[in-house]
Amino acid sequence: MAKIMIMEEKIIEKDAMNLGYPFEMGGELTTAYFIDVSRIEKDGADENKEFLIEFLIHQQVFPLYISFVDEYGLHEEHDAFFKQNKLSYVVLDLDTQFRSGEVKVRYKEYHPCYTITVQNAEELRLVLNKTYWLASENLLYTVSYSDNLSFKLGETKWWRLKLIRPIGVLTMHPNMTCFKIAHDGNGFYLLSNDESYIPIEHLMTRFPKGTVISQINDDWLLDDETD
Repeated sequence: MAKIMIMEEKIIEKDAMNLGYPFEMGGELTTAYFIDVSRIEKDGADENKEFLIEFLIHQQVFPLYISFVDEYGLHEEHDAFFKQNKLSYVVLDLDTQFRSGEVKVRYKEYHPCYTITVQNAEELRLVLNKTYWLASENLLYTVSYSDNLSFKLGETKWWRLKLIRPIGVLTMHPNMTCFKIAHDGNGFYLLSNDESYIPIEHLMTRFPKGTVISQINDDWLLDDETD
């Protein structure tokens, strides 16, 4: 039985929700929630992965589109896995370059950007169990109800480095819903224009049976005997 917290996030332009890996929202977003198990359970990323899987299965929305960036050179392993399991996917290789301060050295890297289409609960489990660890490494990782995430190259700053990296661009439309995995794989953002999740009272009816909501915004809902 999962215990979760829900935070309503203020909608501000340009990654103001601290979504981590370069990510842009192309259009108007109605609402965003941050949902987290890790503040209650000990194994944050694993607990959140399992809850996300159960939550998505409970929604009964398929196909789903899982997108991520691979910075670890594992494209051959990923390709073999997806083909072996007869999963539908597309991969975009973006040639990225970065420069460090005044050092006149340029490095060339290839960061494949994947989008996998999953048709059922079994495929969803396969893909998340295989790839969710990339989200735990703070690489871009999303699950969407529609194929509305694209990739482009853009300059970002990381410490003193200026990097040219893949940027995910989420195209907004009425009723769209996308799940963006949060820092270290601990929790996820539910980004939606779907009235099924708005307001928060609607969202609360969409959780799997047995889910315990421990906190909503600043309100703690469990007493000492329940916790």
